[in-house]
Amino acid sequence: MKKRRNGITVVICIIAMAVMLLAGCGKDGSETEKKEEGGKDKRPVIGISMSTQTQARQLKDVEYLTKELDALGYDVMVQYAEMKPVDQSAQIDNMVASGCKGIIISAWDASALSTCVDNAAAMDIPVLCYDTLISNTENVDYYVTDNLYDCGKIQGEYIVSALGLDKGEKGPFNIEIFSGDPADSNAPYFYDGAYDAIKKYLDDGSLVVQSGQVEREVTATEGWKGLKAQERMDTILSANYGSKHVDAVLCNNDALAVGVLASLKNAGYGTEANPYPIITGMDCDIANIRAIRADEISMTVFKDNRLIAAKAAEVMDCMIKGETPNAGDVYETTFNNGVKDVTAFLIAPEIIDKNNYQEVLFDSGYYTEDMLDD
Repeated sequence: MKKRRNGITVVICIIAMAVMLLAGCGKDGSETEKKEEGGKDKRPVIGISMSTQTQARQLKDVEYLTKELDALGYDVMVQYAEMKPVDQSAQIDNMVASGCKGIIISAWDASALSTCVDNAAAMDIPVLCYDTLISNTENVDYYVTDNLYDCGKIQGEYIVSALGLDKGEKGPFNIEIFSGDPADSNAPYFYDGAYDAIKKYLDDGSLVVQSGQVEREVTATEGWKGLKAQERMDTILSANYGSKHVDAVLCNNDALAVGVLASLKNAGYGTEANPYPIITGMDCDIANIRAIRADEISMTVFKDNRLIAAKAAEVMDCMIKGETPNAGDVYETTFNNGVKDVTAFLIAPEIIDKNNYQEVLFDSGYYTEDMLDD
């Protein structure tokens, strides 16, 4: 009897050990052992928090982020804050509570999200800054964006070249400046790049700002809103131009360019006697591509979402796996977010104008031809 009881005890111990080993195999910090109904592996979810869906560029961001993350084995949870920092913070907290394995954030207000990022870190959920660097938190390590300074720089250089200033033209040419939202942490980089490219021509009088509005604080446009840009351009034209002609308008993004264009049209620009000035933009909104094709807007800056999204998905995958991402063929630097230096991977921007929009945007499949139809 005693011997039999010992045998039973051994069997029970073996079974218990087997159960413990099986349980240990499923505890890896990953979701791969969890099953959905029907026995399929449940894929880990990445939260994507975008600041707005009113900007066409952000819809493209989500499209390509979803594609790249799907290829790496992730599902996504996407939410848009519609330019409301409180809502974006609440949405990110919801992603944390929902058990997202990582969160990619394109912040509307970079200074308003540190608490929710810290909440994610407390749950061991990595956060990747996308397009905008979140400030005043120790809990962001990586940032994927465009080369922000160069985005503005090539706008300024385009104006310099189009006016022939780099070839000795002295003008003087009249220019006005429209920069981005004062709360957007990217806006100063765009402005600085553009301003640095034209500064020497402002200094020597080849370029003249008739309104006198040059500093970023007075050229800033709340919410990057085209209507705000249109209203300000209306005021500038009526107060400063009269019989004078605007030769260039430096707009730091496409929405501003469309607003400025509307103001110029209302003021009688667009004729042979009163041609449109050189107008810059950024983001390749389809409305601006139509305007470029119609010779109304001169250029826009292409920040290729496909490349940015691919890098962001790669970096997030590394963060989840506890690996260190490599720069590869993109530029690596650091940005200080107020409390630490954050590693940044920067994608080079590209000028788009009437000479190359077809090849770069349509022949490549970024846009389809039917999108050009009004």
